[in-house]
Amino acid sequence: MGYAFAFGKGNSFIGFTHFAHSGLPETKYAHWFFQFVFAATASTIVSGAIAERCDFIAYTIYSVLITGTVYFADI
Repeated sequence: MGYAFAFGKGNSFIGFTHFAHSGLPETKYAHWFFQFVFAATASTIVSGAIAERCDFIAYTIYSVLITGTVYFADI
């Protein structure tokens, strides 16, 4: 969903296309994969530092926030 929000066609704030690869051209698959791996890495780097120091709910909220921030920071 983050790729569609960040890189899909829409207005100046959010994208509305390419959810679940719908309509994504094959030439953009490498770009999608890079963004996916980049967001996953950003989430897991800090998770090692906070392992067993916070609740699972707090970690889940953190992961959503950091992954969304990484996607939108690359625009």
